[in-house]
Amino acid sequence: MGDLSERYRCYEQEIHEGAGHAFLSRQNERGGANQRATEKGWSRAMAFLERYLR
Repeated sequence: MGDLSERYRCYEQEIHEGAGHAFLSRQNERGGANQRATEKGWSRAMAFLERYLR
């Protein structure tokens, strides 16, 4: 991720402990989604888009 700040103007990185790759896509699969990561991820994503796409 080191070169992202040189190539792009804005990005945010967050690691959701206990959530695997594509944790939002597993809502209906065995084991389900990581609800905490889902809620936090969506709210952060919407805030990011609101801030940078207006």
